[in-house]
Amino acid sequence: MQHVEFNAKLNLWQHTKDSQLMTENVL
Repeated sequence: MQHVEFNAKLNLWQHTKDSQLMTENVL
């Protein structure tokens, strides 16, 4: 159960990082 929760947080972090990179590219 903990492993699934960890993956969820990792996916969320990855999505956030990708969004920041896209924002930096636009600016």
